[in-house]
Amino acid sequence: MADRSRGRGVDTRLLLRAGSPADVLTQTVADLKPDILFLGAYGVLGSTAEYLLRTLPCPVVIIDPKVVKENSHPNRVERVICPIDFPEDVDDRLRIIACLVKALRADVELVHAVNVVASTHARTAQPTLNLSSIYWLADC
Repeated sequence: MADRSRGRGVDTRLLLRAGSPADVLTQTVADLKPDILFLGAYGVLGSTAEYLLRTLPCPVVIIDPKVVKENSHPNRVERVICPIDFPEDVDDRLRIIACLVKALRADVELVHAVNVVASTHARTAQPTLNLSSIYWLADC
């Protein structure tokens, strides 16, 4: 596997470690301090994937194996969709997204879903997002 990746120009190292996937991956992330973790998820989300998503200090990208089978030879990532809410750390999240999108040379669509409850006084929600945040790509 590592040889095939190296043959495609990807610097690859295979690490074999004993233990549960959650424990091994948690320790490996602590040891190697990656910028991002790509993870396959089985089932609805997978208990290991859900645990890692909630506990690791780095961004986690979850890839469903059936998507890989349907799209086994992607030539290029052209569009990224990023659901976003407006937590206090939105600018920090946008910096991470911007760096990844820049590296992929892809376009990004930020999507904010607003659940509007029907009532006699319902107003259309108009969230605002400073789109310049996604374009400053400092430190990428």
